[in-house]
Amino acid sequence: MTGRITLWASLLLLPALGRADTCTTCHALIPQTAVWEHSFTDWQESLHAQVDVDCVSCHGGDGDAAVAGDAHHGMTPVGGGKSAESRLLAAKVCGSCHTDKYRAFARSAHFRRLVEGETAAYCHTCHTSVGSRVLTQETVAATCRGCHPTRGERSVAARAERVLNSLTRMRLAVTFRSPSAPLNSAQWETLHHSATEAMAQWHAFDLDAVERALAQGRPLLSAADGDR
Repeated sequence: MTGRITLWASLLLLPALGRADTCTTCHALIPQTAVWEHSFTDWQESLHAQVDVDCVSCHGGDGDAAVAGDAHHGMTPVGGGKSAESRLLAAKVCGSCHTDKYRAFARSAHFRRLVEGETAAYCHTCHTSVGSRVLTQETVAATCRGCHPTRGERSVAARAERVLNSLTRMRLAVTFRSPSAPLNSAQWETLHHSATEAMAQWHAFDLDAVERALAQGRPLLSAADGDR
């Protein structure tokens, strides 16, 4: 009984934590350990927390239970980790919301390696387990080199950096259309299709396919930038 009282009392003492459930109540007070892939703070600072994707959404269990054993009952072990099996399971959980990204990933060489029991990159490699990181031009090369250490202009890391640079520029041009850009609606649609297809191939880790998709809209990109 004392455990129940302490648990609910601690809930009243904590600041607003998004969804007020017993997961956040306990885990906000537990120090990070080396065996955890992420902490409560990692989740609290992530986009998932901002849009109310809570612990139960990914881990299962019962976020309304007052006792740890009940709260943890039925949880899915989605911590990722080093084994191919755990990485496939984690990717599948991500795919329950990010369906288009998961379908693209399932076409990738990385996914095939995991199915064959080998190690390979998966969702958490690029985005962390709570989706708190999006690869940028500054971070993509170092991330790729974690598995592809070869350097040089033709290396995987260097190609990924160049491709992401072009993809980011195209997506920004489409999202924040310059009023001075001399493009008609059909040309904007071409750019949008090019960026969308390139993004789909990016999550399949197919740099050749990304470059082919970008090539469709690249002739329009300078004009799309307008006066920016």
